[in-house]
Amino acid sequence: MEDKKFLFKCCSKVRKLVNLWEFLDHGTDVLKRHWETTYTFNEDILYNKKCVDIGIWHGICNAYALKKLKLQTTHGFEPSKDFRDICSKLCPDTKLYSTIDDLTDTINTDVIFMLGLIPFFGTEWKEQLDNILQKITANYIIIRHQTYVDAKEFKNKSTDKEYNVLGVTNYNQSAKIEDVIQYLQEKQWKLIKKHEGLDYKTRNVYTFQNDN
Repeated sequence: MEDKKFLFKCCSKVRKLVNLWEFLDHGTDVLKRHWETTYTFNEDILYNKKCVDIGIWHGICNAYALKKLKLQTTHGFEPSKDFRDICSKLCPDTKLYSTIDDLTDTINTDVIFMLGLIPFFGTEWKEQLDNILQKITANYIIIRHQTYVDAKEFKNKSTDKEYNVLGVTNYNQSAKIEDVIQYLQEKQWKLIKKHEGLDYKTRNVYTFQNDN
């Protein structure tokens, strides 16, 4: 019930920007699928901290995390202007950017979120990760990632969306989770937690700690 009250308040803030029933349905789905596996699972490192979210989308979970965990999202990156407009209503204190390349100063934070992001990097995933970690320093990285092995798993509608900045047309061009883990560990990021659920597309969450 508390989740519903929160979502209804969100609806009142974005009522001029969205179809309310679609937004409510989406928000309910997001909290149901991601809150426990991503935020509650990492509550010990998130409570009363600051974070940067790369791929912040609507910012629903970020607003909820501020309420429940006192987790402040100081910066968010989201290529879609429509999504940034929504996020600005739900997270008014978050500085929003289109892409990491718009960042002019280095950010120092507690946690970097990259949830469902890496598949959109395609074959350039190492270069994109390096670019992010050069511009943002943190104690932890939390990623949600799935390994695609079948080209049919790529949803064609994603190629038309503004957030597909690199124009990836086939998710199986992207990294396997084993490669991501190995690469980050080579960069002195230690894997300290992993949540691998039956629903591999939404529940595979990996938490890394800066070992430098």
